[in-house]
Amino acid sequence: MSAILNRTDAAPRVFSRLRGAKGLRAVVGEVTESREGKAVWVLHPAYAAWFWPLMIKATDLSLLIPESLLEPADDADCRLAPRKPTEQEKDELLKTPERSDDAVQVYSLILKGKQPSIRKGFPAVT
Repeated sequence: MSAILNRTDAAPRVFSRLRGAKGLRAVVGEVTESREGKAVWVLHPAYAAWFWPLMIKATDLSLLIPESLLEPADDADCRLAPRKPTEQEKDELLKTPERSDDAVQVYSLILKGKQPSIRKGFPAVT
């Protein structure tokens, strides 16, 4: 993620949110590239704990997500890091059944103290 934040090119930053979310509840990330209908969507690493409650040590997170699930972010959308989930919220998240139509591919995930070896490492569930 540091490479993305320290870019030297003059390309405008394209922030997108999950379609249908807005304001303080919007999940906003930066689209860094698009290809074949999918976007590399870089999120604040604190979102990892909301997607996977045991990933609280994430330092980098980006997803390869269908462009159809994203829409342009508004100025009213929150771009700050989300708060950490409470223990009760973690328990609820862990008990939530996985749905194949919610599956997206992890593009990169780096954990604190680990080598950044997870890159395009998780296949999409289709």
